Amino acid sequence: PPQNYERYLEDHNKYRRLVLDGKVREQPQATFMYKMKWNAALALLAQRSAEECNFEITGHPTTNVNKAASPVHNY
Repeated sequence: PPQNYERYLEDHNKYRRLVLDGKVREQPQATFMYKMKWNAALALLAQRSAEECNFEITGHPTTNVNKAASPVHNY
């Protein structure tokens, strides 16, 4: 795993918890949200896809692909 991944994962899950609890301004409260956990195999697939800049679906039966492009950040 990359260095500091545990901290990033912890911070990500804290933010997800805030959304679940309805504490994020201008965001709807989530009704259900899984806690994220590190998966080295998926991380490797994601890294390879990012390096190839390839938007093809990998065919893994339990993953989804989100495709988006924007000249500006939406936050």
